Amino acid sequence: MNKRKQPEHISPIEKSFRRRFRSSSLPDITTMADQSKSPESNITVVTPTQPSGSPTQQTMVPPLDLSAAALPTTHSAPPVVTPVAPVAMEQPSASFIASLVPHLAHALNPYLTSIVQSAVKPLHDHIMQQDKVIMEQKKRIDEQEVTIHDLQRANDDLSSRVEEAECQVEELEQYGRRNSLRFHNITIPSLGCDTDKVIVDLCKDKLGVSITEDDISRSHPIGQPNRQGKVQLIARFRNWKIKNNIYVSKKKLRGSDDKIFITEDLTSYRQSIIRYISAAKRDRKIASYWTNDGRIFVKLSERGSKILIRSVEDLHATLSSQQ
Repeated sequence: MNKRKQPEHISPIEKSFRRRFRSSSLPDITTMADQSKSPESNITVVTPTQPSGSPTQQTMVPPLDLSAAALPTTHSAPPVVTPVAPVAMEQPSASFIASLVPHLAHALNPYLTSIVQSAVKPLHDHIMQQDKVIMEQKKRIDEQEVTIHDLQRANDDLSSRVEEAECQVEELEQYGRRNSLRFHNITIPSLGCDTDKVIVDLCKDKLGVSITEDDISRSHPIGQPNRQGKVQLIARFRNWKIKNNIYVSKKKLRGSDDKIFITEDLTSYRQSIIRYISAAKRDRKIASYWTNDGRIFVKLSERGSKILIRSVEDLHATLSSQQ
């Protein structure tokens, strides 16, 4: 049984091309060869006259050799293709494009993954190396923090011990001054005079206390005389009993015309506390203050109880409690 030959599927463009090829006529090669031998086949090219007026030049172009031997031995000439109007192509639908996306993604995924991994791997290695450095630095920082904490604790202990030692030294210094008194606004004949005799006469005439020069271990002026020629004398007595007897009698000097007064010989730290207390008394924040054996006491009112002041902080706390 003979099978029927299936018709060949030919596109419209190919059909038009075949139809035009069959209808086209090729020139006769023999006629073209005879024409090439005619005298008219020589073509003379005449160049135009140059602007300078020089004679024109003629160039002879050799005739084309259109003989059968010169022509290529082909059985058929190439078809002449004429322009064909473009055929409108149908645009692919959105659903078709959407169906292609998963396939393209699946096909490109290994390639893109390889490219990305190749680009990211050096960065990943660098980051891992930096992470190791950071971990080492963090470990060192933790160790340093522990060391710093230990040093701070040791420093706090040393600071407290130093503060305690300073307090003890200051107490010892004040204890060494417990037998000394300072006499203010004292008139002396000259700086080189016998200050022991001046103090003995002052105690006898102003305080009514009889002492001798043997009761004074040492005395001397402090600083230079003021504009009125008065100086401050410091005296160290043989024992605390003599010193205390004179210090208790200082009340007899109140209201004197020469403005003489007596104070205990305090350390520089306790003198600074006295300056703060004096300023508070001028501002009428306290009623009175005094010292006894180097200890400082204040009263917030005339009938109030006495308060021991050991530091400037104690004074601020006492004044704050009053408000």
